[in-house]
Amino acid sequence: MAQQQQVTVLDQLMALAGSLKRQLLQIQQQTKEGAAQAPKGARQAQKKKKRALHERAVAVAQSGPGLAVLGAAAAYATVRGGIEGFHLLRRRFLRGLLLDVCAALDALGQTWWIDFGCLLGIHRDGDLIAHDVSPAANDVDLAVFNPDWPALLKGLKQHLPPNKYSLKVVMPEGQPQSSWIRVYCPLGMADLFGAYSSGSAEGDEGHGSEVYVDNGHGDTMHIARDLVLPTRRSPWRGVNLSVPAEVEGTLARRYGPNWRTPAYAEKGADTVEGSKPYMRLFRALARIGIRI
Repeated sequence: MAQQQQVTVLDQLMALAGSLKRQLLQIQQQTKEGAAQAPKGARQAQKKKKRALHERAVAVAQSGPGLAVLGAAAAYATVRGGIEGFHLLRRRFLRGLLLDVCAALDALGQTWWIDFGCLLGIHRDGDLIAHDVSPAANDVDLAVFNPDWPALLKGLKQHLPPNKYSLKVVMPEGQPQSSWIRVYCPLGMADLFGAYSSGSAEGDEGHGSEVYVDNGHGDTMHIARDLVLPTRRSPWRGVNLSVPAEVEGTLARRYGPNWRTPAYAEKGADTVEGSKPYMRLFRALARIGIRI
């Protein structure tokens, strides 16, 4: 209900702004038409009319609704500017976090790859997505093949820069089958999800030759094994990141055939995450230009 009320108020302000804009454009058009049609001997009268129209425009802007729209516009610009500044700083922290985690995984001899929105942004845009959202904070996502969580947690603590990050194993309440490692930096985090084989290379019963990746809420995504393994290396910012064998096939499986077209707060095949209330709220705010 609160979300609907917020969107309704914002819609009303946007409609009011549009109405005032149309009035001002009409005044401007009348001024131009009058100037084009006025005879040379009527310049003084035309100037007087122009002043009257200008005063009318000022009156519209200074009216109660006009001031409300101007105030809302100023607040909107301030909020949006602050959010944009936050995103620039956040991505700087997340880039460093990603590079440090990847180096640690390589040092530990793990089979891993960047995944989810992290893979999408780096492959499609050449960088982390500017406005990626997750349940708690903005993040980067990686998959680790057949992880031993206690051993991996210990190894990461040894190989990550000291006193720079905090780590923990996340085990959601009521979802004993789901766990992953989360690495925190000041403005975000990295999630390392488990990936497992559901069959041999020749194929078994059930899902056969597939890899399934934990989505972090008790659900998993099944991907054809040959789309993911063996992983390969892709250059990014002076390092070689581990990525799925067929990046575009993996992205199509996760996000559908339109993955090349940016879509804010889009979780693709992960309908559980995509339908949560906070995701719907973010998409509603995005419709008026605010991307958190």
